[in-house]
Amino acid sequence: MFVRFFDGHCFKEDILGLIPLEGNTTGEILFQKIVDFFQENRLDLERINLLVTDGAPSMTGKIKGLSARLSALAPKMKSLYCLIHQSVLCPQLSGELKNTMDSVMATINFIRSTSSLQYRLFRKLLADMSAEHVDLLLHNNVRWLSHS
Repeated sequence: MFVRFFDGHCFKEDILGLIPLEGNTTGEILFQKIVDFFQENRLDLERINLLVTDGAPSMTGKIKGLSARLSALAPKMKSLYCLIHQSVLCPQLSGELKNTMDSVMATINFIRSTSSLQYRLFRKLLADMSAEHVDLLLHNNVRWLSHS
């Protein structure tokens, strides 16, 4: 989840949090995960004023979609379809940041896709080190949830 907010001096954009999704991604599941995240972090859902989605039915459904469910709790919230995903912007970096990101993505994709044994060993290494993150996501430029 990304947030855009005014800090008293200027508008800022930052990552609010990452919510892992296992299995299905229905509007109900997405809604419950977000509500739980907001409650755990003592954030007010009514302060949400814009939801930007990729257009997937689980996000935009008029009855059971995330947008409809959040609108019930945050009546002032508007919903938009995003034309440019954040994940598309990252690989389009230039210079040293692009080289770094390319190396990171290549390493992640190598670990995830080379062999299941290598991937399991890497996850065990992360667990043994008590790392904050215990898994890696296979990276692609844009993952369309609405793609069938």
